[in-house]
Amino acid sequence: MEIDQRRRIRSGAALRDLVRDLRSWPDSFGLDPEEAFFRDIGSHSALDRNLLPCASAPFVPPGSQDQISLAWWMSEICRLSYTAAHNEQTPGAHLDLPCRTAILEARTPLREVWSLDTLGNHLAIYEIAEGAGTVLCFRGTSRVRQWIMNTMTRPHRWRRFERPSSGAGEEVLSHIHSGFYVIFRRMWKKCFPVLQEMPRPWIFTGHSLGGALASLAAAADAPDLLCTFGAPKFASAGFSSRIFGGGAQWWRFVTEQDLVPHLPFPDHTRKRSRLCHEVSGIALRENGGARTILPVETDSVRQSLRHLAKARDQNSGPPEFLTEHRMDCYCGRLTGVREGKAG
Repeated sequence: MEIDQRRRIRSGAALRDLVRDLRSWPDSFGLDPEEAFFRDIGSHSALDRNLLPCASAPFVPPGSQDQISLAWWMSEICRLSYTAAHNEQTPGAHLDLPCRTAILEARTPLREVWSLDTLGNHLAIYEIAEGAGTVLCFRGTSRVRQWIMNTMTRPHRWRRFERPSSGAGEEVLSHIHSGFYVIFRRMWKKCFPVLQEMPRPWIFTGHSLGGALASLAAAADAPDLLCTFGAPKFASAGFSSRIFGGGAQWWRFVTEQDLVPHLPFPDHTRKRSRLCHEVSGIALRENGGARTILPVETDSVRQSLRHLAKARDQNSGPPEFLTEHRMDCYCGRLTGVREGKAG
């Protein structure tokens, strides 16, 4: 117990330092220039009926060209979600930033069907040309207060997804990140009626906080593919069976220095309610390669604190745990994997 208490104290101190530093690096949440969006389109397969079958296939080999190309399209959609559409722009705001609607029309086979922007949270439903499929994208962390929410939580018991025991063991309980649950519930009830009318395959995607929200959506109504980037822990052990139980594939991408997949830091004083990753991820490496990353690699207090301390020791502006979390890093790394070189 004393060891657990020391770990909690160290985690709390590390998080206070992190929050202080985040406020000094506001540029870490900035948008990319307009020319950056979909600039690597020539390196990837077209988003059409020839590529989409891998979204609904029973299994796609990790690192295959089709997987990387489809993941790249999802990463660019996630990057685009941080921009504003015409109807979201307000007089005097975002005038120097790229417009999502214009970029979609000029560079992609996607059409935005519906979107919701509320209290800094955003989701959009896109239809792929000729009714070839549907993408549901949740925007990720774009404000310091959302980063703070990523780091702290009180697990919430989601009774909708609890299942009785088989008689041989304990009842299986479902706990999820309470902050993510509040956001998801508010958005999902408005989104789902629209989504039901859209063509399959369904791909749910999101970056950072958006990846956690997309994962909750995948548990609520199974897509064909769940594709997340730099998503934090959002649920307790056993919850992932709700996603796979619906037949969905789950591609969980991370970069090796991204801090967010380590959040919230492990709290081993909790038992059944401790949030954790259960699904192996695909780590996109700086040298253009990729490797499988096991859940345990983001579920160790010591390793997570060491990861944070190493990143903060740079003392020269935003550290790697922030720059490798940005969506432009994921987009570039995926192209690097496809081309076999550094992203």
